[in-house]
Amino acid sequence: MTKTELHRLVESLPEGSLEAAATLLRRAHDPVVAELDAAPYDDEEFTAEDDAAVREGLSEPGIPWSRPAT
Repeated sequence: MTKTELHRLVESLPEGSLEAAATLLRRAHDPVVAELDAAPYDDEEFTAEDDAAVREGLSEPGIPWSRPAT
């Protein structure tokens, strides 16, 4: 798609779709967010092993936000 085609598409949007389109375009400006948005859906089941790994990670103390990392 070219910028000209994109401009035409935006110009043809109904008023009620402008906010949603603006949100998507803003997200596209951040390359990390754009990559995450374009990533394929993870359709693997969440296993008991996954759950255990998440619980283990959440149980670790970590670094409080009030203390800067060194």
